[in-house]
Amino acid sequence: MGFFNKVSGAWKPIIGTYIKIGGVWKLLSGIQIKVGGVWKLVFPHTPVTYTWTGAGDAVSWSDTINWDVGGSYPSKPWHNVVIDAGNDAISLNAAASVDAIRDLTIADGSGGSNLTLTKNLSVVGDCIFGDALFGNTGRIYINGKTLTVYGNITLQTGGIITLGSSTGLLKVGGNFTRTGGIFTHSNGTIEFFGSFLSSIPPTGVLIYNFKCIEPGKEIKFTNGQTIHIDGKLEIQGAPGLEIKLHSTTPGSIWGIQNDGNIETVDYASVKDSDPVLGNDITATHSINEGNNDDTTSPKWIFV
Repeated sequence: MGFFNKVSGAWKPIIGTYIKIGGVWKLLSGIQIKVGGVWKLVFPHTPVTYTWTGAGDAVSWSDTINWDVGGSYPSKPWHNVVIDAGNDAISLNAAASVDAIRDLTIADGSGGSNLTLTKNLSVVGDCIFGDALFGNTGRIYINGKTLTVYGNITLQTGGIITLGSSTGLLKVGGNFTRTGGIFTHSNGTIEFFGSFLSSIPPTGVLIYNFKCIEPGKEIKFTNGQTIHIDGKLEIQGAPGLEIKLHSTTPGSIWGIQNDGNIETVDYASVKDSDPVLGNDITATHSINEGNNDDTTSPKWIFV
């Protein structure tokens, strides 16, 4: 996963120090990313991987002795973080000054380290939680904070993602894939952002609040499966930039169960969807692309 840059309101992938704009590759003198609402310039660096050893206090992110890279801790968008050993309760503590990190992998090879956020964290690359091969635990407790992932999230066997409270927010710019593990919503929110195509897990993820307010974005739902929303469904596109809600297999149905019955769906474009159980979903200024259940309750209501 490379860095991203926002060009004309759209996130674009960056390969090395080049970016493709309007079909033309252009050389960048630096890379801009948005961290905490502030645009920051990042000059190209060779990625550096920090692996947790726990040789210091075995708790604090900011304790440089806990990492295998001497004299520093991961804090920059070119720093990869790997936590794959030990049984430590790690804290992204207040003393840790972290702009962003690149990739985050928590796939403990020996039984149970976990990371708890005491402040917001941005990951400009991908996140992996759990170990598909050995099934060991890789846990992250968002703890009511915000974890922003510009790339993809993979939740595997043994992985655990816990939002922690109603203020917990998981922001996903790419795909959220689940092949195992546990997601606990804690009455918090999953938000899909950015202009790239996103997809969500087919099963095993009960969502409280589901949000996308990125005009023009496309989200794909696994055909033959149902997404369960217990809280609020919020989709806000714009005229001519409707948010597309589609099936992973065109022509095959994906289900949505609107149990919360609190929805704001405006300027959406929906195809191949069947609300099952739950409540009707009213979509204003929206497009019925076809093959949607809009006749038998629960159903889509396009107005």
